[in-house]
Amino acid sequence: MRLLLIFGGLAVLAGLTACKEKPAEVTVTETRELNLSDEPPKLGATSDQRFGQPGIGGGGDVGAGEYAFVKPGDWVRRPGTEFRLLNFVAGENEEVEIYLSKSRGGLIGNIARWFRQFGKPEPTESNLGALPRLVILGGEGILVETAGTYSPGMGRPEAPGFALAGVIGQTPSGILTIKMIGPEASVKGEMERFRAFCASLKEVE
Repeated sequence: MRLLLIFGGLAVLAGLTACKEKPAEVTVTETRELNLSDEPPKLGATSDQRFGQPGIGGGGDVGAGEYAFVKPGDWVRRPGTEFRLLNFVAGENEEVEIYLSKSRGGLIGNIARWFRQFGKPEPTESNLGALPRLVILGGEGILVETAGTYSPGMGRPEAPGFALAGVIGQTPSGILTIKMIGPEASVKGEMERFRAFCASLKEVE
């Protein structure tokens, strides 16, 4: 009986010792390239900049801690999302969406996707030279306009009679797009304000 108690006690001690053992070392064998979602932390950033809350400064609004801009008076600011750094609605019934995003892929690939959403032939590299330009963040952006039946995908219904105005350009931090989508007449009515908004954008350092 005494031997059983001794062996039992040794078994418990062995179990406790095993629980205290240090975990085995893990060796990292794979790495990946950084992408646009891997934003480096900003030293000295304010709470507004860290958590994407809007602020005021420099004579205009500041959004997502990255861009300063002048918002047209009748545009309504909406909360940003994972893919919309700046987000607005406009028009009499707020039926026009305007938003700024960072995109992956090349210029031609993004523009081709926009055209496909409207059932239009995809542009080629040679077609890009004929598209108008707008100043964006001190550089040159390509202005794309198309209209027809809009097929947004992701299970959402098609919208006939819609139009898109989009600006896309290569910036030091990646490809930036500013898109305006809504009923064709409403989009045309917002074009002057859309151009002014694009021209007002500045990157906050």
